[in-house]
Amino acid sequence: MQDLHIFSFLCSVLCMYSVFRGWQILSHWIFATSILFLLGSIILSGLEINKSTKAIEVKLSDMEELNGATIFTDIFKKDDE
Repeated sequence: MQDLHIFSFLCSVLCMYSVFRGWQILSHWIFATSILFLLGSIILSGLEINKSTKAIEVKLSDMEELNGATIFTDIFKKDDE
């Protein structure tokens, strides 16, 4: 993901240089390449966030299955128990 973002940034710099030099057709192609790299980076970022969210849900569901006493149940337990 980070590699695609770096390539996108590099293409943006090259695009600015080609616009400065007056190379309009080349700057259009470089800009389009930059947008494609950025789109790929965003898609991979979304996939990584989705995977991380699912991993956290699995971890939390494992923790919910533990029904033993915790520090909070020990601190706030009632006197009649």
